Amino acid sequence: AALAPSAAAFSDGAPPTITPPSATPSTSFSPTAASAVVVPSWVTADSELTAVSWTDKAIGVVRDAVVDGHMEPLYPTLDDLPAVLSAIGEVISQDPRAIHDGRGASTDGGYGVTFSTLRVYFEVKPGSTAASIINAELDPGDPTAPVGTYQNSLARRREEEKEAALEGRTVKWRYPLREGVLHQAFDRKR
Repeated sequence: AALAPSAAAFSDGAPPTITPPSATPSTSFSPTAASAVVVPSWVTADSELTAVSWTDKAIGVVRDAVVDGHMEPLYPTLDDLPAVLSAIGEVISQDPRAIHDGRGASTDGGYGVTFSTLRVYFEVKPGSTAASIINAELDPGDPTAPVGTYQNSLARRREEEKEAALEGRTVKWRYPLREGVLHQAFDRKR
């Protein structure tokens, strides 16, 4: 992946800076007329933000999420940390904020987006075209969302996980959450 930070990026103690690649299509790809790939213009558009950097705190939260198995099945081991940081960096480099939320402008504090099981917060300083990922947390879900939605089920799972932690237990879920699927949402691994 073009944005994957190397293992050396972590060895000097400095947070990695991820610079999005140009979205210029590769000149080595030349499909025939019958198999030409057509994509919307926004797919090939350059990244909105010129660079994405990380605070040590945010990297630590993502590292813990990988180690604790919250990023499975896509990122199951600590060896996958550069890949998950890269994937999050790619999403943030596109500036996922809506226009009415300040897309293309500086943030007023942190702005949060969901990535897998994480809620990732970033900021863009005034006059800058670079983002800094300032924090991350396990997505807490939303207990006020309609029953059966991903966010409501996630909030209920997080509550059960907190209760188990207070008792010195860890909850491992048998199935990933899926929108509208309640019958397996709270089955635990044995």
